[in-house]
Amino acid sequence: MWKYPEIRTLGDLPSYYARHHPHRAALKTADREVNFSELERVANRIGHFLLSEGAVENELVGFLGKNSVDFYVSLFGCAKTRAGFVVLNWRLSAPELMAQIKNSATTLVFV
Repeated sequence: MWKYPEIRTLGDLPSYYARHHPHRAALKTADREVNFSELERVANRIGHFLLSEGAVENELVGFLGKNSVDFYVSLFGCAKTRAGFVVLNWRLSAPELMAQIKNSATTLVFV
């Protein structure tokens, strides 16, 4: 049996930990640390942005960038709207990226 009944989707993770451990570090890099409270706030802003742009459940949203705090915040923001998250390969050329976006039917891309 799942120990955390409040967590049903990936989008519920930041919400749960922001309520129970708001000041605990959620994400760390060499030069940046984000606690759960901030992760929840920013992921919610991204989710609201996606909804204002017309994103619906199961719509695909892309991310073009390296592994970073922004990657995970975007991932959780998409999960809150139940949009799919497509990771685009930043090493590809422009024509290859366009083909990847077209083939995946991605409608919005975070860069």
